[in-house]
Amino acid sequence: MQRRKFAAAVAGLAVLGIVAPGAASPAVAAVADGGIISGRVVNTSGHVLANARISAEPLDRDNGTYLITETDASGAFTLPGLVPGQYRVGIDAGGWGEYAPGRRFTIEQGVQYQVREGRRTIVNSLVFAAGTISGKVTDAAGKPAAGVPVSAFDSVSRLWYEEFTAADGGYALKVRPNTPYVLRFADGNTSQYAPSGTTDAAQAGHYQVAPGRATRVDARLIVAPTLTGRLTDAAGAPVADAHVSYTSRGRVYEFTSTDADGRYTFTKVPLDDLKVRFVTASGQEQWATGSADSQNATWFTTAAGVTTVVDERLLPAS
Repeated sequence: MQRRKFAAAVAGLAVLGIVAPGAASPAVAAVADGGIISGRVVNTSGHVLANARISAEPLDRDNGTYLITETDASGAFTLPGLVPGQYRVGIDAGGWGEYAPGRRFTIEQGVQYQVREGRRTIVNSLVFAAGTISGKVTDAAGKPAAGVPVSAFDSVSRLWYEEFTAADGGYALKVRPNTPYVLRFADGNTSQYAPSGTTDAAQAGHYQVAPGRATRVDARLIVAPTLTGRLTDAAGAPVADAHVSYTSRGRVYEFTSTDADGRYTFTKVPLDDLKVRFVTASGQEQWATGSADSQNATWFTTAAGVTTVVDERLLPAS
């Protein structure tokens, strides 16, 4: 019998014959219909993992059954109707993936479980409990900074966790443990890193937390840079309603328009080298300073707490 399925099984089906979590050797019990994988997931803090995404992943992708379900309130799951063959069992452990019998992060490390027609294979798993990175973010004056995006990322494993600070500046990130993270705080388009005052990701600290434990990292934001200036025509008169934007490392950032006096302002811009572009209402394009294209435009370097002024005078229209 050759068949390939993709389905979402209903969580909470009855689970039989559960053995100790983390057992690498699967137990097998008789069932009425089809091959079944069932089991229970707990973490290293002793808590059951409810509502975790569980997947049966066949080694024979052409003929096996790829099936997904979720654990119930007791951490139990059932994956029924599997085509006989070898399977690995994936576990969404709450922000990262592991493979049965747990504490294995790559598919190659996962145990291969044999599924037989009319039999139940018991797969219990012990996964890592999440670690917590928490702290408080304040502005340059020491007041709580609310609504600031805080992210913890690891460039090797490609893990990324993010949330916003609360009204009191507090945050708490549940992360995969035993992994070194860089912490980034975004104040508008101004990125900074822990420890406080670090503006280069390459110089940032790395913070690691053990399973079920917490690490505290507070941060005080620097004064973000500002970009401002005035656009005038070839005769020196202000140019209103011109579109202004800036770029950095090939990325186009926000847009604004000049006011009646030709003035514009961007707050909380990146700490980086920037190029500034102007497009008038009539369609004339110019890059500071006096360039028709970005390649020959001038780079302007921003700095913490500094207002960079870029005034531009349009060349005579051709």
